[in-house]
Amino acid sequence: MKTFRQFVLIFAIFFASGEAVVRLDKQFLFFHGSQFVEISNDARRSVELEAVEHGRLTISANDLRIMVLGDSKFYGPGVEFDKIFSQQLKGMLAQDNRLRHDNVLVLDLSRGGYNTLMNRLTYFEYVDQFKPHVVILGNNYEDVYGNQDVPEAISNSNLNPHEQTSKVFAERPTDNMPLFQRVRDQLYHSSLLEFIMSGLNLELKLHGVIVPGSVFHHLIYKSHREDYPGWIKAQRHLRDMIADCRQRGIALIVYSVPELNMLDNYAPYEMVDRKLAAFFATYAVPYISGVQPFRGMNSNELALSRYDGHANDKGHYLMARQVYASLAPTLQREYAAQISPAGYRAEAWRSAGSALQ
Repeated sequence: MKTFRQFVLIFAIFFASGEAVVRLDKQFLFFHGSQFVEISNDARRSVELEAVEHGRLTISANDLRIMVLGDSKFYGPGVEFDKIFSQQLKGMLAQDNRLRHDNVLVLDLSRGGYNTLMNRLTYFEYVDQFKPHVVILGNNYEDVYGNQDVPEAISNSNLNPHEQTSKVFAERPTDNMPLFQRVRDQLYHSSLLEFIMSGLNLELKLHGVIVPGSVFHHLIYKSHREDYPGWIKAQRHLRDMIADCRQRGIALIVYSVPELNMLDNYAPYEMVDRKLAAFFATYAVPYISGVQPFRGMNSNELALSRYDGHANDKGHYLMARQVYASLAPTLQREYAAQISPAGYRAEAWRSAGSALQ
């Protein structure tokens, strides 16, 4: 009995001490280090964005215009602006002497927290003003989550497209997260329990272990099922963008942004990749699996941290290099054939679709 009381006492002291330490860490961030990088929701103020929003953009037949859509994986938290995906791609295309253009304009509209709905709204907000030849949609596996509907009060308002998009983003609800996540959050009354379970889940995920009932489990097995509401609505938004690009003669390219901290155990994500590739193949839309050039490489040299799959500057360079390698040959053939810019726009969908698949 004495031994049992000692055990209970030691356990209580251990638990209380752990609880106190974790709560202090939440307040003062003793142990957080660089595990995660804070993601900004502010738009990148590029030259192209400033020109469009202030009505200073001049549409020239001799310029190459590319629109980039996506979330924080393209936005590049923790990476200098001139080293993020869009700017790296812009530099590669600008230095390609085989392309006969006066300027390469890349309008990067990616923002942290964007999902399929926000990408759709952003596309339609800027497409008329920017008139892109190419649209690159950075697709995150988690884009099916979050609000996928424009509230009726906003859609029926007198707000302009920019104001509507901003309001939808600002008022996006979080109460439509999967049920398991809401239940889990309610169970995390103990900071120590939350700390241990969160860390354990992150570590298991890193090793490719899919824990039943976890967020990772839902993402892999349920997020892209035909009966999942988020995926049903996301497909509708994607079809709207596909149809509009086709009508305008814009080459739409979908790039599956990789989880760079998972390179050693990427098999679970490949299940989702196959579903997405099959969807876009139905509409003859080029789908680039972003993980391919990173195969066999070290996650520690490419991801921001052990548990954060966002790319560092080297990762952004390789992502841009992959898209450039797929896109440039199509552009080079069009310029070599001396097709007029108008002709290029008319042929963009067909040629890009056949060359990049």
